[in-house]
Amino acid sequence: MTMTVRALGEELSGRYAEQTAYTYKAQGQPPQSLTYAELQLLSARMAGYFYERGVRKGHYMAFYCDNPLHSAIAYWACLKLGAVCMPLNMEDDRFYRVLDVLSPDAFFVSASMLPALTPHISGSQQLFLHDAAIEAAQNPQIAMSYAETPLGGNDPAFLYFTSGSTGLPKGVMLSHSNLVSYTLLGGQNYKFHSTDSFLCHAPLHSDMSLFPLFLPLAAGARCVLISPRQRWNPQYVKNIILEERISTLFLVPSALRLLLLVLREEEELSRVNSLFLSGEKASLSEVRSAQIHFTNAQVYNLYGNTECNDILAYPIPADAHELADLPLGKPLPYVKTLLLDDALQPCRDGEIGELYVSSPTVMHGYYSSRETGPTQRIPGHQELFFPTKDLMTRKHGVYYYVSRKDNMVKISGQRVYLSAVESVIKQHSEVVEAAVIAITHENRVQLSAAVHGSFISVNGLREHCSTYLPPYAVPASFWISEVPLPKTTTGKTDYQELKRQFI
Repeated sequence: MTMTVRALGEELSGRYAEQTAYTYKAQGQPPQSLTYAELQLLSARMAGYFYERGVRKGHYMAFYCDNPLHSAIAYWACLKLGAVCMPLNMEDDRFYRVLDVLSPDAFFVSASMLPALTPHISGSQQLFLHDAAIEAAQNPQIAMSYAETPLGGNDPAFLYFTSGSTGLPKGVMLSHSNLVSYTLLGGQNYKFHSTDSFLCHAPLHSDMSLFPLFLPLAAGARCVLISPRQRWNPQYVKNIILEERISTLFLVPSALRLLLLVLREEEELSRVNSLFLSGEKASLSEVRSAQIHFTNAQVYNLYGNTECNDILAYPIPADAHELADLPLGKPLPYVKTLLLDDALQPCRDGEIGELYVSSPTVMHGYYSSRETGPTQRIPGHQELFFPTKDLMTRKHGVYYYVSRKDNMVKISGQRVYLSAVESVIKQHSEVVEAAVIAITHENRVQLSAAVHGSFISVNGLREHCSTYLPPYAVPASFWISEVPLPKTTTGKTDYQELKRQFI
């Protein structure tokens, strides 16, 4: 697709003018809502405001704002004039170095959050306080001269950052075409309806927020934004689901786990008709518990990454208790996948290989190499494919996760997949969470497991692992935690923090 986000917004505004696009539900405050027509008008004026103050096509605007509705308007404003949206995760200390390396052209920031950025803002960089920008967007005298700027589908739209296992996070460039394709193709695939209401639980600095921010728009549906500071308050999230009549949820499993804790035994959230789980591996026990409370929901297991967006989907059957393992699913209709060995030869069913992806949603490139991403030609195929570095196996067209390619280690000359060891530990009835890391000591690789749960004994865990794993794959040490394992700001297990605690 070559359509730009600017053109998409104009089309949607004409089609769904009076329907609600975004609602912001701050704690203790009445909801604030924008129709599709209001969203496009305010973002057009804000784009003019940015343009008058020197923001141009190709400029990078960094976002650090505590009002997600204002951020959404500013996103659309930037995309209209061809600037690149760069959401920041300042809870990750590495982003202070990212700011010094990338040096954005402008900042969209809340006054209360400005002190954290001040040391990294120079006199040549534009600073926009979100309240002032919103006030300007309400001014009908703002000129919209930015509209003369030509835009194309390959122009960059968003710069997101990977979690970054080592060093600085990598900047992933998504083009206008990537975003429009994801919005329209994803919306068509799930057949969303204009009466649907999506909950945006993911932080805006995460690419996972694109699902609730943009996919509803393809159907004229609504996205409900929540207070960033209350994302991990399960009672608040539950109340939003009920009060705003949420029909579509997109959660990381750790957020689902918290939500399940505050649901009464017989309580049903029957208005939810779709529950998407993504970002980390969900357990079958969590899925079964979710199906008890979300009685009318189709639960989906999704797999994707920052570079490709969503790739695989698995609609979990109602009788999930009969599953031995939770599949990642089959490729989405607009995605082509290959499972290849180290020689780039196709793997047979049951063999382990690396997943390669071709899709109109695959990123434009990394920040350090904007023209082309790290895609490659595969013999016998015309498309370019992105190597995900995820090892999987396939059975009857359905993919199952094995491990990250860099999370495969050799112990006593044997291959050990850390994710497979985690899966075995999670099968223990008292285990809530588990994470396995490899530690090299005196040139020997040993596994250590961090486990969260109640009434767990190390001897019991070791015996459990010995039943299902070969001796060389049983962790040498176990760390039992009475509190949840450390998380990143997107809700995934923070392996870097665990390594610091172990080492």
